[in-house]
Amino acid sequence: MEKLTNKLKNSLTFKNRKVRLSFVVFLVLVLSQVTLPINIFASAPQFNFLPGDHQLLRGANATLGETTWHDPVAASPNDVVAIIAYFHNGVEGTTATNTKIRVELPQQASINLVSQGYLWADNAAQVTDNFVVNASQVALMEYIPGTTQLYLGGSQTPQPLPDGITGPEGVNIGNIVGCWEFAGYVVFQTKLTAPGVADLTIDKKVANSTTDPGTQNWYEQNTANPGDVLAYRLYFINPGTATAENTIMSDVLPAHVQYLAGTTKLYTNLTGPSGQLLPDTITASGVSLGNIEPGAGNSGYVVFQVKVDPSLGTGNYTLINTGKISADNISQKQDTASTLINIAGQVDLTISKLVRNVTQDQAEFVEENTASAGDVLEYKLYFTVSGTVDAINVKTSDVLPNVSGVPMHYISGSAKLYFSGAETNLPDTIVTGGVVLGNFSPGDSGYVTFRVRIDNCPAVGQFTLVNTGKISADNVSQKQDTATTHLTVTPPPEPYLNLEKLVKNETQGESNWIDSNIAVPGDTLEYYVWFKNVGDGQATQVLIKDVLPPKVTYIPGTTVLHMGGGTQALPDGIVGDGVGIPDLIPGQEGYITFKVTVATDAIDKSVLIDTAHIYSDGGYHAQDTASTTVSIQPVTPPGKVLATKMPPTGGMATLALVLASIILGIYYYIKVQREFLKEFAKSRLL
Repeated sequence: MEKLTNKLKNSLTFKNRKVRLSFVVFLVLVLSQVTLPINIFASAPQFNFLPGDHQLLRGANATLGETTWHDPVAASPNDVVAIIAYFHNGVEGTTATNTKIRVELPQQASINLVSQGYLWADNAAQVTDNFVVNASQVALMEYIPGTTQLYLGGSQTPQPLPDGITGPEGVNIGNIVGCWEFAGYVVFQTKLTAPGVADLTIDKKVANSTTDPGTQNWYEQNTANPGDVLAYRLYFINPGTATAENTIMSDVLPAHVQYLAGTTKLYTNLTGPSGQLLPDTITASGVSLGNIEPGAGNSGYVVFQVKVDPSLGTGNYTLINTGKISADNISQKQDTASTLINIAGQVDLTISKLVRNVTQDQAEFVEENTASAGDVLEYKLYFTVSGTVDAINVKTSDVLPNVSGVPMHYISGSAKLYFSGAETNLPDTIVTGGVVLGNFSPGDSGYVTFRVRIDNCPAVGQFTLVNTGKISADNVSQKQDTATTHLTVTPPPEPYLNLEKLVKNETQGESNWIDSNIAVPGDTLEYYVWFKNVGDGQATQVLIKDVLPPKVTYIPGTTVLHMGGGTQALPDGIVGDGVGIPDLIPGQEGYITFKVTVATDAIDKSVLIDTAHIYSDGGYHAQDTASTTVSIQPVTPPGKVLATKMPPTGGMATLALVLASIILGIYYYIKVQREFLKEFAKSRLL
């Protein structure tokens, strides 16, 4: 009995090993749930200071499709860069009131664009950070209105915020409670733009108001007689991207003309058809056009008149007028227009433009013909001189058809002059600046030929190719004529690839290929990729690639090509860079099979979507998917309970674990007492 009493005492004190063990287990479990944060004694909220906190600012190039936030970010003009601002009140039990975030974007163009971020609250100290965009060239960084969004408390559903994050006050995101679960982000977008550059272009033209009154027939060169009134037009436009500041236009008159006062007018979208009268300083200090903004909508022209000296003597005169334009931020540009005056003698030129298709063995030159892609055309420009005096420095030039999608290629060395039974090679400048043929007398005639090739790969469609030949002389204004070629381009036969993806569960004994099925972790699946060329052209460089879902592993050596009634083992690249198969003629088909295993840790009811792709030359691509739903039937061993969820975290989770620890301790204590009572009962029976 004394031994039993001592044993009872020991069992109720720490001398009993099992009691000590129960207490230790209890103490460890309790202490494991009691975490003292670094700032346990803090009384005010504080942002982004704990280990594991992100930096305040990071970014990603949205144009390049970047999916991770980082700092710095590389970008080019016109790229969209997203910026993310992270916030986390790390002091539990506190609330940061009226929390604000502000990001100051760089104001100057630079290669290194540095944004400064600020995070603060009424009762929390300010946190700062910077974010860098390394631009490929000097650029500006601008906020995109309407892109600011708030992601709060781990939610993936954004809340729109008003614009202002880049303004002096930033944006207010409200009160932020201290704990990890209340951390969040503010995301917005910016765009890089190249700084603007101003430019000016001037185009000078002349018209004869005496011989051609009330018309809009403006030329680079025309003719006149003594006493005629000439009108000069100076067209201007800013083709740049910035304002041309304090623009001045002026004009240098040729000899033998006199400016007519009160005739200078400005015509723009703002002045209307009546124009705006300008001072008579166009031929002296010039006239001010003010600031000219970029774009055709801000273009215009200045018109004024002069009179040719009525007392000009016999001879040939070339009156060259020069218009000039400049601005404070643009150097001077100029252009000219000329007028030919021939006194005591008349001369004229006529021109006829024809074409023939050399590739199609067309013998005669005609005004209009047809052609196919890659054909060689020969153009003929026939001219004659009439009048009583020579045509001086006769010049011919040609304007090749300029049709989008149908490039025309001049054949170097093909230009020739045929005159007086002789053939003379001409320089290749006939389709650029033109060619001077020399002086010709009245009654002379000749022709110029040259060849071009239509591009081998023009756009598909029907096109009208109009070629324009021009001829002029020092004493004859420019004349021109055209020849036309009709081009029809049909598309070449193209392949069209069909693809179908199916699956069956080999482990479960499935025999039919289906779009979707069910598998248990560890099952072996077999995939079926059917393909067919249903187009009218051959598919070359055919590649088939498969993208496996997570929790699925390819079984090496199982890829087999079934085609033409036979089979062929393929390398293991189908789930990597893909595997090539033979070229497919129209109507040809086949299929590939391979096997995979479902991971043993695949999640119940998860859907494993496998995607197959087929590619061929010419950018042809098709894809299809097959899916497998994971089904787990858990087996619970005797005496054990399967854990299906991780322990929760947070304040309530900690309390739950503490209570569990207390219950466990009580359990061990009761177990000890039961053992004692059993031994005590045995002793009584004895």
